[in-house]
Amino acid sequence: MRRISVLTWLLWLSAIALSILPLIQTLNDLAAFLAMRLGLDSVLMRLSPIASRFIAALLQYIFRVPVSVYGASIYLEMGGIPREVYLDWNCLGWQGLLLMAIALAIALQGDYTAESKAKTTLLGLEVFIAANAARVLIPCLLLTHFGYRAALLFHNYLATPLILAFISLYWHLSTNFILQPKTEGEGELRIGELLTGRREIGLASMAIILLTVLYSGVGILAAGIDAADGDRTALTFEYAKPDFRYLTHQDWTDLGKKPHRDRWRNTGVPGWYELWEFDLYGPLVEDYEMEGNVVYYVYFYCSKPHDTSYEFRIYDIDPSGGTPPRLVHVDKFMIHLDPISPPAPIKLEGDNVNPYTFSSGHTIRIAIYVYDDAAERRDYFFDYDSVDKHSYADFPGIVIEERVFSSIPLIAIALLLEVRRRDGE
Repeated sequence: MRRISVLTWLLWLSAIALSILPLIQTLNDLAAFLAMRLGLDSVLMRLSPIASRFIAALLQYIFRVPVSVYGASIYLEMGGIPREVYLDWNCLGWQGLLLMAIALAIALQGDYTAESKAKTTLLGLEVFIAANAARVLIPCLLLTHFGYRAALLFHNYLATPLILAFISLYWHLSTNFILQPKTEGEGELRIGELLTGRREIGLASMAIILLTVLYSGVGILAAGIDAADGDRTALTFEYAKPDFRYLTHQDWTDLGKKPHRDRWRNTGVPGWYELWEFDLYGPLVEDYEMEGNVVYYVYFYCSKPHDTSYEFRIYDIDPSGGTPPRLVHVDKFMIHLDPISPPAPIKLEGDNVNPYTFSSGHTIRIAIYVYDDAAERRDYFFDYDSVDKHSYADFPGIVIEERVFSSIPLIAIALLLEVRRRDGE
């Protein structure tokens, strides 16, 4: 009977996966719903902080990406602008573990030696860890070097073929090189043969030992990862024509080459003046509980050296107009302004906010006010919306929901077909 190559399996499985992604997404949503009903989400969320430190250690010590962690969040510190990667319970690879369990259950059904079965099981667990780490690492690296769109493309469409490739490779190695049929007098587990054994089994032992040492070393390095000050989300100040200013999550920022420059000339009358308003682009998809403080990174300057007061007023806005804007919090700062745009953003740490919940469907507004004493004529400037002049507000913990694809039906079908092929031979 003609043997189907691993490459052929990968090509077919990838083609099928990409062609029925809507079905896979529906099945994944159903699996996630069932997992939540069983309480699996609360159990896995306890593991998320451990996983985030493990991935952060790989990023910092192997790929040289500056990171910090807070709970289940990894912050990629890129040019002082943190980009958050949040490891939700559904991102910990429980689907991959289920696939690996199916693969092991099928692969270990044969009459194989206990030593080879033990090694196959250990290697399967370590392959699962490697596959799941790669599934999180690659989007982080793409986000760091190529931006959000590349990371989203991989996360939504290429992560499934990656997991399939890992499991297919594991299946191929296990069935062809690690699992050994029993011979007369074999069957008991002998520690000596587990660590040495035949040449093929010895190679598997070496892989198991090396991966164990690697994972242990990464676990030790994870203790040295810096802890972030708190859960945070950078909301970027952006500008769109015609004369539209808005806030957007860093994953959807579109920074230009030249900064947009807002200018306001004082009126000659002392008092507080609203200079600019920025609304969160799109309504909140779920309730947002705001607790903590906001940190602002802004490029403010003036036509003449000057010390002046700025206020950042945060409003709860109902886009439907059913309720009037509600003032939630005010941060007030005394800022020294220079006559040129500063080379680095001015960091302004706001006061703690009285805990407040923004309802889903509402949005957030930041209004910037300045107090002018009218002692002389001045122009006030604000630079933002560019790579060099990136002004943003660091909010406490707005979480962006992820989409995760599963491939349990595909891998189950592939494994069953493989069993039938082996029985036919």
